[in-house]
Amino acid sequence: MSDGITERTITYLQFDRRGFLDMTTQFPAGYPQHLIDGYRRKVAERGGVTIEVHDPKAS
Repeated sequence: MSDGITERTITYLQFDRRGFLDMTTQFPAGYPQHLIDGYRRKVAERGGVTIEVHDPKAS
């Protein structure tokens, strides 16, 4: 990450408060990190959790 901008595509699995997979969210390369942090904070405020996943084919 350079100057708060993502250098690669980032994907998150989002789970609800019961532990069920709710959705996946993908942020493209060049997306502002502070907006991703805000997304993760809002999920946590609702009792959910996000897990960052990496594509092993992407480098």
